[in-house]
Amino acid sequence: MPPRARANAAANSSADPKPNSKSTTKSTAKTTTTGGAKRGRKPANASTKQASPPEEPVQTATSPIINETEKPKGRGKRARSADPSGSTRAPKRALSVKPKEPRPLFSAKATRASFNPLPQPDPLLSEDHRKSERCGNPINSFTFDPHPWLNSSLSTTESKCMLMFGSGDMGQMGLGAEKLDDIKKPVLHALVEELKNETKMGKNGGPETVACGGMHSLLIDGLGQIWSWGINDNAALGRKTEGIEGVDQEELESRPMLVEGLVQGSEHQVFRAVRVSAGDSVSVAVSEKGETRAWGSFRSNDGLLGFDGNIGTEVKQLVPTRVPNLSQYPVSQVVCGYDHVLALTTDGHVYSWGNGQQHQLGRKIIERRKRNGLTPERLNLKHIVLIGTGGSHSFAVNQTGLVYGWGLNTRGQLGIGSTENSDADEIIPVPTLIESMSPDQHNGARVVAIEGGDFHSLFLLSNGEVWGVGNYENSEIGIPKSHQAILAVEKLRQEGTEKKQEFVSKGLERRKIEVEGMIKAYESKAKASDDPDDKPRWDDMAELIEIEQVAANQRFIPGQCIHTPLKLDFPSPIVDISCGTRHNLAVDDQGNAYSWGLGQSNELGQGKDEDGDDIELVETPKKLTSKALSVDGVNGLGQIKILKCEAGGTHSILIGVNRSVQEKSEKISKVNGIK
Repeated sequence: MPPRARANAAANSSADPKPNSKSTTKSTAKTTTTGGAKRGRKPANASTKQASPPEEPVQTATSPIINETEKPKGRGKRARSADPSGSTRAPKRALSVKPKEPRPLFSAKATRASFNPLPQPDPLLSEDHRKSERCGNPINSFTFDPHPWLNSSLSTTESKCMLMFGSGDMGQMGLGAEKLDDIKKPVLHALVEELKNETKMGKNGGPETVACGGMHSLLIDGLGQIWSWGINDNAALGRKTEGIEGVDQEELESRPMLVEGLVQGSEHQVFRAVRVSAGDSVSVAVSEKGETRAWGSFRSNDGLLGFDGNIGTEVKQLVPTRVPNLSQYPVSQVVCGYDHVLALTTDGHVYSWGNGQQHQLGRKIIERRKRNGLTPERLNLKHIVLIGTGGSHSFAVNQTGLVYGWGLNTRGQLGIGSTENSDADEIIPVPTLIESMSPDQHNGARVVAIEGGDFHSLFLLSNGEVWGVGNYENSEIGIPKSHQAILAVEKLRQEGTEKKQEFVSKGLERRKIEVEGMIKAYESKAKASDDPDDKPRWDDMAELIEIEQVAANQRFIPGQCIHTPLKLDFPSPIVDISCGTRHNLAVDDQGNAYSWGLGQSNELGQGKDEDGDDIELVETPKKLTSKALSVDGVNGLGQIKILKCEAGGTHSILIGVNRSVQEKSEKISKVNGIK
C-alpha cells in the first residue's frame, strides 16, 4: 500500500506513467498530497466521474453456497453471509476440514457475536501472552499463517528492533533534526533503541508494529502506546509541534514522541493500540477493544478537504478523536489510502470515509458535496474478513475468499479490465469481483493481504505466493521485462505506435483543411453579424485540436501496465508485503527482506552499484543486506530476523528480532512442551 513523499522532482521524472486525461493520478512518490502547502506539496488532479449509488448490488459472477439449515451466527442484521447477492445465512461454527485445506476464515475461538475477532496485542510482548489465544487479524485463521509471530505463544525477554532506510529530509526517519540525510541501507534506529533501554516502551518493550504514511510514521510499542514522527503540517502526528515556546518545531517533528490524548498517567492505559495505519495526512488507530481513533486531515484536488465534514469544525484534527458512526461498532482492521480510510468491523462490514474523487470510497459522492465523504458509511458488502488499499483504490475479501476492488484503475491496478480495452475500466465505482484472484484460480489458496501503491497492487496468498498487477514501467510489480505477458503488451504498444503514425500522417492534411475551413466559416459569419456569440472562438479551435491529439494517443497505444495479476518469483514463501508509492518490500518465512521497484531516495535500501551510484531501480525482488542485518558484519544470513516490513513515500521500515535469542526461546519452549 501506500503525502507519500517529499516534493521530489526526481520522482516526477520521465519515468512517470502517463494516464489518459479521463482521470488523474498521484505524482511519483506519493508526494503531491503530502502534509500541506507549507512544504510545497500540491494535490494531484482527480477524476470527476461519479460513483454508482451504494444500493447497487456488488458485481459478481459467483455466489457461495450457504447451508440454509444452519442458524445465523451473531446478533441481528450484522450476522449475515459474505454472499454479495444478499443471503442472510452464516455458518454456525467453524467447519472441520481435511489436512492441507484452508480452514474457515473466521476463528472458532471468536465470540459468538463477532465475525472477525477483536485485534489483540502481540503475544511476544504482552505480559499475559500465554493467555492470548487468538489474534484479531482475520487472515490468521488461514492454514498458512502469514504472520506466525503474531500467533506465537513463545515467551521471550528480547524485544523487537526497528531498522530504517530511505529519505529523511522531512524528518520521516525520526532521527532528530540534525540527521536528515538519506540512509542508503538498513540500519538500527538509534533513538528507538534509546527509548527501549530507558524502558519508555515498557519493561522489555520495543516496537510492536509500525505504519508509514507519505512523510510520517507511527509506531506501537509493547505498552500499546503510539509514537509518531515526520511531517505535521496537517496534524498527521497527533500532537502539537508548532508554536511551542522555546522548542524548535523541526526537532519536535523529527523525533519519536508520544501521540497525545491516548494514555492517562504512566501505568493506566486508556487506549491500548494494537493496529495503526497512516495515509498522506491522516492517521487511524484501533485498540484491543476494537475502539477507533483518528487524527490529521484529508486532502482533495483543491487542497485541504477537512477531517469530519461537520460545518464549523477545524479542517485539521490535532489530537486523536473518536470516529463518527463507528463508536458503536468494534473494529478489527483499519487501512489508509492516500486520503481515504477503510474500517472492517467484527461483524464483517466495511466502512469508508475520506476523499472519494476517484471513487475509492465505493459509494457515490457528488463533487459539489465532496465533504459528505468525510463521514464513515457502510458499503454494500457482507461477511468481509480482510481489507486493503492503494493510493486511490480499495479492496475487500469475503468469507469464501472472493476479492473485490473499486476506485482508480487507470493502470490496471485493481486487476480488472484488459489491456486492449483499458479506457472502459479507468474507474470502478462500486466493489467489483476480481475473478483472477479467486481461490479456484489458485488451487484453493486465498488472498491474505493486499497492498497498493500509486498505480500497482500486490496480493499475498495463503500459500506464500505474491502476485502483482498494474503499472510495470518502473518495475513496480516485480515482473521481469522479459516476461511473456509484458512482451505481449510491448508488442501492442509498438503496433499502436505504428498505427498512430499512419493515422496522423494520413489525417494531417485532412485536419488542416477542416480547421482552416472552420476558421473561414467563423470569420465570414462574424463579419455579417453583430452577435458576440458568432465571433471566432480560438479556444474552441485549440480544444478541438487537443481532443484530436488525445484521441490519437489513446486510440492506439496502451499503457505500460498489466491488468491481470502475475506471480512474482521468490526463493521462499512470503509472510509480509508492503507497497510504497512505486517501491515495494517483502519478508519471507526465513526472516529475509526484499525490495524492488523505483526508489530515487534510497527507499529500496540496496545501497550503491559497482560504479558507486545509488541503486534506484530494481526490476525483480532483491534481498536486502547490510551490516545491521548481520550484526557482526560477517554472518551472511544475518542475526536479525525480519518479521514485518512497511513502505512509505520515500522511506522504509523493517521490524525484526535477534535470531540467536529467538532460537534459544524456541528450544526452551520445546523443552517445556510449548508448541
